[in-house]
Amino acid sequence: MQISKRQILVLMSCCTLQFLFGSLYAMSAFVPSAPVPKQMITVLGVMACATAIGISCGGVLLHSGVCLRTLSLLASSLQLSLLLVAMGLSQSMVWLTYFGAVMTGTSFGVLYIASITQLQHEFHDNPGVVTGIGMFSSSLGSIVLAFVYSVSQEQLTWLQSLFACGISMFLANSAASLSLTTALEDEVQDEEGVPLLSDQKPDNSVKLGIWEILRDPNLYYFLLCFSAAVGPGYGTAVGFQQMSVDVFNLSSTVSNKYFLLVTALGLVGRLGAGFGGDILKTEKGVFSNGALNVTGLLLVLQSVAILLMQNFPTNFYSFVICSCITYFVFAGGAVTGALLARNLFGMANGSLVFGFTGLAVGGGDLLSSWLIKQHAGEVTSGDPSLLSSYGEFIYVSIFWTLVGFVALVFIRKSKKAFPQLTCQETANVKKYAVYMEEKDDLI
Repeated sequence: MQISKRQILVLMSCCTLQFLFGSLYAMSAFVPSAPVPKQMITVLGVMACATAIGISCGGVLLHSGVCLRTLSLLASSLQLSLLLVAMGLSQSMVWLTYFGAVMTGTSFGVLYIASITQLQHEFHDNPGVVTGIGMFSSSLGSIVLAFVYSVSQEQLTWLQSLFACGISMFLANSAASLSLTTALEDEVQDEEGVPLLSDQKPDNSVKLGIWEILRDPNLYYFLLCFSAAVGPGYGTAVGFQQMSVDVFNLSSTVSNKYFLLVTALGLVGRLGAGFGGDILKTEKGVFSNGALNVTGLLLVLQSVAILLMQNFPTNFYSFVICSCITYFVFAGGAVTGALLARNLFGMANGSLVFGFTGLAVGGGDLLSSWLIKQHAGEVTSGDPSLLSSYGEFIYVSIFWTLVGFVALVFIRKSKKAFPQLTCQETANVKKYAVYMEEKDDLI
């Protein structure tokens, strides 16, 4: 695969945006030292839900042709809302806290889908690899930034650390957004001018309206499957440190170190799912969709991990291993979700469909954080265990995964997005692909 200078610049910018997106999960390092840990967990849940809404809104706007660069820069400015969260928590101003959390989360979501959409637009021949590399950066960011936030709290106060986080995120995201594309729509030209098709992409997909996609049952099977793959893992990411403190009596410093180990598996999950989505598939038949195959494998791994967590509720190392697996699935599920949106509904509708996942996943993330929050900070009588303290989260995760398996069985490629092409349209699509390759070589 030959890469132009333009593509290298875009890849670096998108990976930077994804790296900074990892801050959403790294901010769980602020939980143990927060004025009220339970409230901070709730704030992170609200922020995750708002992130999902931001992904959905961003998908709709990009599908409508809004300038990607402008949208990304506006979202970067909203990162300053994290300062409102810090002030609200320190002054016990609930409305200010949650307003800041919603604004910050929304900005995370818009930046997330903007970077993924840009990557898949630039590298349409190898979407799995570049999506995996991009999301690998977010896992790396969650590890590095979690360490940075832990160290900053040792050098600064909790409030000062959160302030520094908000300002740094604003500056870094703004700088990375400057090199993004101004628009994703290709210019419609005549004959040899190419490209000829305004609503058609190299994968033969046709741009659909929002209501057409909403009426397709495959969208909802996809949302259920995707939510099941990432929901339990998000609960683990948010609650790992607090669960370690409550059930296994670890200090916050030690729990943060183990959390770095858990998130390290996310790096492997991102790359593995990306490469697997391009490789683990047959040319035709039931297993022809690589992203669908990888999603099924991830759900199997998650089932094993949650059952082990249930059977060994007092063993700390078993808890760490199971947390690593669920976070691995969470990380890989995000990659396969982006690929599935593209594979099921085509390049022409990928950003919109992946945007819709935000609403389903946001609700799941909110549920996970709520289940974790119910007993956070409580010391149970007798011997503490995961089942006595966080049993609801484990049982819901088991049911959630089973629902994902059922939805996976029913998923099919959208017939509306991939209609039968005429001979002339097929020739135009091939000409478009050749044109894009020559264009990259000239840059």
